[in-house]
Amino acid sequence: MVEGSQLQEAQAISVVHKMLQQSFNLFDTAFSAAWDTTLLKQLHTGLLEQLADLDDCWQQVTGEEDSALGRTDPTQPVTSYFQGIHVYLNEKEYSDCAWEIVRMDIRRAFSLFINQLAR
Repeated sequence: MVEGSQLQEAQAISVVHKMLQQSFNLFDTAFSAAWDTTLLKQLHTGLLEQLADLDDCWQQVTGEEDSALGRTDPTQPVTSYFQGIHVYLNEKEYSDCAWEIVRMDIRRAFSLFINQLAR
């Protein structure tokens, strides 16, 4: 079983993993025509690399036993957040301005989460 700080670490890893996965899915399915496609490909590659690194980290933290995480789903707020982004983009007809707001907001969300982990 995962206990104490290991449980918190495992939950943090699962939240970061969900944020990266949702970000990858968002930028993979639709993107602003104003964005440089080379930079977008670099973003995809970077997100995939981070996801692979987190998978390795997840295995080290939880080992084979991750049933303790099944009690609560720490990633639910992340799922709701990205659903809201999809709704917002759809309402704004995926305009360049809307994409720029989404990009900045996702950066802010990652920054806030990382700052919370540092405490």
